[in-house]
Amino acid sequence: MKETKKKYSKVHFALSVFLLFCGGLFWAGAAERAFSAETAAPAVSSGQLTANIAWSLEDDTLILSGTGELPYMSDWYYRDDSGAYADIPWSDSWRKIRKVVVRSGITSCGDEFCEGRSGLESVVLEEGFLALGETCFRNCTSLKEVIFPDGFQEMDEGCFSGCTSLAEIHFPDSFQTMKDGCLENCPSLEEVVLPDGFRFMGDYCFDGCTGLKKLVIPESVQEISGTLFGNLPEGAKVYGYEGTDVQKEAMDWFRTDAFVSLGKASS
Repeated sequence: MKETKKKYSKVHFALSVFLLFCGGLFWAGAAERAFSAETAAPAVSSGQLTANIAWSLEDDTLILSGTGELPYMSDWYYRDDSGAYADIPWSDSWRKIRKVVVRSGITSCGDEFCEGRSGLESVVLEEGFLALGETCFRNCTSLKEVIFPDGFQEMDEGCFSGCTSLAEIHFPDSFQTMKDGCLENCPSLEEVVLPDGFRFMGDYCFDGCTGLKKLVIPESVQEISGTLFGNLPEGAKVYGYEGTDVQKEAMDWFRTDAFVSLGKASS
């Protein structure tokens, strides 16, 4: 019996020593990690993209500021001042970015600017921004909000193609040009009102916009392609002026009852 107690005491003592040793390793490791976290250099959250363009990250927002045009960007790289390709400095943070703000002073963005950024929800373009490059927000499937400044004029091909969460979009009075496929495959979009003075609309702009109910086209649009209306959903209405190409193409290519008159064309 005494021999059994001695064996038990030895085992218990050895186990206690082992547990204390493991506990010491754990707390030593935790202290080392905490010290490393405090002393490690912070992640880069701002810098220069080009000589004229600066960038910064504030929480989940990417902010671009400076003057002139944003350079061409594609996936994880961009074209720098020398024309060579370089890594986008915020590329490791794309997954957490929910908002992009382009400050006043920047006039346009290059092609493929934010293409395929599925987490992006909001885009704010400030005063002085004039034009969006080709496919710059294509397949940004979470994008819900786009704010254009007064003075904005042009969207290149496929700008918002595949933005499946985009339910509304409002253009300023200065908006004039929408090239091929700008809003195709945006099934949540219900209404598009083009301002007076708008001039040109390319082919297939609204293909795949299965939720579209109302499209308003001003008298200033004198000529359009029939492909614009070829795939509008049943029940959609096209608002325009009598005697214009809009009326003819809407009734010929879509449905005779799809056209809603806003009055007679002045010329």
